[in-house]
Amino acid sequence: MTIDPDLELIEAAMERDTRLQMLDGLQQMVDFLRENPQAPMPYGIGGACFLEEDEARKGREGIYGWKKDDAGRYLHYYKTWGPNARVAYSIYVDKSTSSTCKLVKLGTKIVPAVPAHEEDDLKWVCEPIGEDK
Repeated sequence: MTIDPDLELIEAAMERDTRLQMLDGLQQMVDFLRENPQAPMPYGIGGACFLEEDEARKGREGIYGWKKDDAGRYLHYYKTWGPNARVAYSIYVDKSTSSTCKLVKLGTKIVPAVPAHEEDDLKWVCEPIGEDK
């Protein structure tokens, strides 16, 4: 299957336009809050991306200061700004698609239900990697 280069250019332009429109929207919100000091400040403002591992790595490339957390089935990379870190930008990577994580069986557990039954006790275990990786 061949990919139409014109279609790729159109899609790239649409992505760029959407990014610029979102940046304009964020700036408009900042301008509104600056111009209207009586307007209450939001408790927090954030944006999140759910990406494949290679996309996340490319998106963080050359940008330092990322923090990393465990978010259940996701690896959570984030940057925060402002008082009490109430402005946040997050990247989530599904652990099942990550090269640094594997699902390990810890044993079994009894699940209290009718009827009670056993179920695998599973946990995601990820290799320790630096904050910026």
